[in-house]
Amino acid sequence: FVFQYSWAQEEVLTLETARAAIINDLLDQQKSLNLIDDTVDECMISETESCNLSELSDEHTTVIFPGGESQCIFSDSAPYSFQVVRGDPKKILFYFQGGGACWNEYSTGREPLCSTEASPSSLTGIFSRDISKNPDYYNHTFIQVLYCSGDVHAGNTTRPYNEYGTTNPIKQKGAINTLSVLQWLSNQNLGILDELVMGGTSAGSVGAQVWADWIIDHIPSTYTSMLFDSFAGVFPPGAVGPMVKSFGVCNTPILQAWPDLQEKCISQELSLQDLVLNALAAHPKQTFAHINSKTDAIQQAYYIMIGGLNETLDAYITPTIYYQEVNQIFEQYHTYPNHVAFLVDASKHVYTNTQLFFTADTNSMSGSDGISERLFDWVGSMPLGGGHGDTNLTWACAGDHMTLAEAISSEAKPQSYCDSSLTDRVIYASIIPN
Repeated sequence: FVFQYSWAQEEVLTLETARAAIINDLLDQQKSLNLIDDTVDECMISETESCNLSELSDEHTTVIFPGGESQCIFSDSAPYSFQVVRGDPKKILFYFQGGGACWNEYSTGREPLCSTEASPSSLTGIFSRDISKNPDYYNHTFIQVLYCSGDVHAGNTTRPYNEYGTTNPIKQKGAINTLSVLQWLSNQNLGILDELVMGGTSAGSVGAQVWADWIIDHIPSTYTSMLFDSFAGVFPPGAVGPMVKSFGVCNTPILQAWPDLQEKCISQELSLQDLVLNALAAHPKQTFAHINSKTDAIQQAYYIMIGGLNETLDAYITPTIYYQEVNQIFEQYHTYPNHVAFLVDASKHVYTNTQLFFTADTNSMSGSDGISERLFDWVGSMPLGGGHGDTNLTWACAGDHMTLAEAISSEAKPQSYCDSSLTDRVIYASIIPN
């Protein structure tokens, strides 16, 4: 199921169709997790077992159970775990898994809009261990923060409402889960890494953006890039601040180094853009890269759901408006020289953890023309300066170059244009290393 929009008309999702799109996307993600056909090892951290990286398989997944306060969202969910495939210990591909969001009682109800079990991902796309398919990352140590908390990996709260049909309160511990993974990584004593590529897909893309500053500060690496796949952060105005506070983000380590951001969080004014802008400014020698479809249908569906479940919020968006708002967000980031993006002329949601990683280009997710810049080659340049081919990274977008004001006034469709204020961006390896 690929929820596609017609270019011929501006379709507006209803609350019902938006919910159906999200549920189908979650089901598609679950199907991809069930495609794992090789061995999956398990390791439980205890007083006598550290699950040392050097002892893990370099051919297939090991799921590690950190114990402690880590947990999934429901009391009957399996214990929390994270995913590791051993590779070069000095080259880390650190990913946040996607899987929707559960931000209120309705979205956490009988048919939740988030993943509720920690399930390892199939080793496809950027995770592939096949050198012939994935020469740039096949031998990186792959670490994935699995997702079952519904809080974009950032929460620490007990909700005032219960699991559907029970008296058990909802507990969202995404920040605790993430810290358990980072603690395990710290315990490996790897020193300064040669390469770190940190990213995520969908809700994991949001998690990666939220954690970017903290991770750069706490995982030292000679060459570092951030890779955010499919969540630019287009939300109804006024929605994010209250949601972030309700997740319990304000008192997590994410904001401890930034009292001004913590205060915005407490006052329900903190946005995803605040966190990304802060990280861009704090880490000028790291590359921050977004991957996004011009008319991502699932991001639009979440806009409708978040807005539609709160009568005080806007719940109207179209593909054209969505793409305009994506460009407005990226224009904010463009004030810093270390941000770049790859835009696909499609409505597909997420690329790097699928086979589309190898086919998508700026013109389509199938890469049919054989001429446009390929996502696979673009991502393969990261981290800049790390010996991954190209020595620079450019803004990638197919279409006529026009200002956003011109696009709005001419009612240009998303597939026809690229924001000309962004397309001049080139990040050279000369800004590297750290």
